Amino acid sequence: MIVFDDATDPYHPTSVRASMGAIFSQNIIKAGWEGFVEWKKTNSQILIGASCGNNAFNYHQYNYPEEMILLLGSEQKGLNDIQLKVCDDLVTVPMKGKADSLNLANAASIILIEISNQHDRCEKQ
Repeated sequence: MIVFDDATDPYHPTSVRASMGAIFSQNIIKAGWEGFVEWKKTNSQILIGASCGNNAFNYHQYNYPEEMILLLGSEQKGLNDIQLKVCDDLVTVPMKGKADSLNLANAASIILIEISNQHDRCEKQ
């Protein structure tokens, strides 16, 4: 897990409680955005951004590479224009009914389960 700049503190009591303590089993790196972008360029990492619209692929129909980074924006604003430009592709969770968005934890969970399911299917083949 990479936490950028002034993002939420992953060790704040509310975050720890919400993770049910799972945060302590994660490798967490704090980085500046510019440093991350330089690292991405030199390491040829695929960056998939979660976005509302912006010509994004349906999360369920996207073929997630085995090696990739999923970028999630803030709960209120999502990814900013600078972050969107660095992404290799964008995915979105389509909404039905009157809701126009999910909270970040729900959207992340849905996308991560899809990534896990796709990678599990590939391992079984």
